Amino acid sequence: MEKVVRAVVLVNSFLLCNAILDLTGTHEIEGVWKSSTILPCIYVPIEDFNQATVVWTLERDQTRVTIIQRDLSGDHTLLTQYRGRVSIQKEIPGNVSLQIKKLEIPDSGHYTCKVTWRAQNDSLITKEVTTTFRVVKVAVSKPIITPGHLGLAVPEGARASLTCSARGSPPISYRWFKGEPGGSAVHLSNQAELVFDPLQSSDVGKYYCQAENRARSLVTEQSDVVQLTVKDFKETMTTSPSIETTAHAATIPDYEQDLQRTTHTSRRIEDISHSTTIPDFEEDEDLNKAMPTTAGTEVTTLAPAAPDHEKDEGRDG
Repeated sequence: MEKVVRAVVLVNSFLLCNAILDLTGTHEIEGVWKSSTILPCIYVPIEDFNQATVVWTLERDQTRVTIIQRDLSGDHTLLTQYRGRVSIQKEIPGNVSLQIKKLEIPDSGHYTCKVTWRAQNDSLITKEVTTTFRVVKVAVSKPIITPGHLGLAVPEGARASLTCSARGSPPISYRWFKGEPGGSAVHLSNQAELVFDPLQSSDVGKYYCQAENRARSLVTEQSDVVQLTVKDFKETMTTSPSIETTAHAATIPDYEQDLQRTTHTSRRIEDISHSTTIPDFEEDEDLNKAMPTTAGTEVTTLAPAAPDHEKDEGRDG
């Protein structure tokens, strides 16, 4: 009787844990091509049941293959095309969601998360949840035209450019046109950048571009029209030639001004020195001529003294 009761208790405990140990996922998910996604697979851990294995499989074209599995030895990616792109979450206990990076179109399919727990009596409980996953492309957005560093008004002869850019799943193709949309526009280029090198007066006009990609179907978007203007080179000059010439002539560096002042001063000193330097005898003569005389006053010029023998002869005579 005790064995029966014990068996009933074990069965009830197993059924209870089997009901509690359940996986939570999402039935359908879409992911964007070339981006990343996470396929949810979550459960609430129970103390008496330890996670034994986690297996993620992919079913496509009625064929099921194992992508990655986790056991006591670690994680193992089994499909070559998924290596380096898939991983099982492990930061939070009970979260065994699958992350896929760099999504490709063939990644679409039915993904199944299967988790096995081991009870204390070595019994195993296995649960699984399936998610239908589809990789889609994002349709191209309305393109934007960006001019080069000189803007939309560029001097003739300079290099100019217009760049067309749009968001969306690659590959995105671009086309450039000159003229009005719907009118007699001329197709110019199939590149994202339209370059004018050098820019000519004939390049003046209106331009627009188109961006195109394939999402669920072919999508084409068109930009707004921009006006490209060619400026004459004279318009870019901020000053006239006469003003520039005057300014250049009047603008003399400081050291040249000092040199000119020094040279001018030296020349004046030299002229004054030359005009005031007179020989001694000329100075004496000029001095005599310059001395003032009054009426009735004689100016006596002293003669040199006579020798002694001449003085004696004079007394004897």
